[in-house]
Amino acid sequence: MTQNPPAPLVTVVAFRSSGKSTMLSMSYPIWAALAGRKKFILIVSKTEAQVKQIMYNIKAELEEQLAKFKREEKPLEAERIKRRTLHDRALIRTLGY
Repeated sequence: MTQNPPAPLVTVVAFRSSGKSTMLSMSYPIWAALAGRKKFILIVSKTEAQVKQIMYNIKAELEEQLAKFKREEKPLEAERIKRRTLHDRALIRTLGY
C-alpha cells in the first residue's frame, strides 16, 4: 500500500482482529501525512474517545520520529516534521473533533 501511492484503490483483506481498522484509520494516514503523500487527510471516528486515541497516537508517532531524526543527526527533517505535525494537530483541535 505504501509502496505504490498512485494506486487509486486499495483492498485490504485479512482475518478478524488482525489490525485492519488500525492500519487504515491510523497507520496509513500518519504515514501519508508524514511522508507528504497526501495534502489533506480526513480522520473520521465514531466516538470522541477514539478521536482522542488517534490524536495521542499521532503525538506518539511524532515523538518517535523526532527521536529517530535526532539519532540520525537530521535537524532539518526533525524541524519540518515537528512544525507540520503540530500545525495539523492544532488545526484538528480548532475545527473540533
